[in-house]
Amino acid sequence: MSNIANDLKRNEEVISQAKVHWTPLFLPIVLFIISIMLTHTMILPILFAIIAIWTFLSLRKTQLVLTNQRLIGKYGIISTLQMDSPLNKIVSISVHKNFFGRILGYSTIVVSTASTIYNFKYIRNSDQFKHTVLEEMDNFEETKIKNQAAALAGVIK
Repeated sequence: MSNIANDLKRNEEVISQAKVHWTPLFLPIVLFIISIMLTHTMILPILFAIIAIWTFLSLRKTQLVLTNQRLIGKYGIISTLQMDSPLNKIVSISVHKNFFGRILGYSTIVVSTASTIYNFKYIRNSDQFKHTVLEEMDNFEETKIKNQAAALAGVIK
């Protein structure tokens, strides 16, 4: 698995990295164990093992990284979807929690850019990650304005 946090630009640093929750693995593993105990054939256990492995790989391939300049995300196994959006191009970021997500502590982070909507599922501490992204978006804008003001002051002198 390539870590997208290792592919940073010059003067770019990682602020936060979202963690994926283990919950999607629970059901396939339980079904695998039950199918081994209750069936005499290996068809169902093999099927549930494949589903559990697929789910595990899917969780391992989900990445969401916030830097001081952009939000980088990636998910998918066979066909992957990758986002790389500068902080000033993010239109909105929201958190969607279902009943089990509220109980177990995970949710879906939805990132809307000017061109696409990205859904990162089963993210732990998503409210905190969203808050960090919004703070960093504000910091990015402030830094951009300060740099423009300094450049303008340099030209006026």
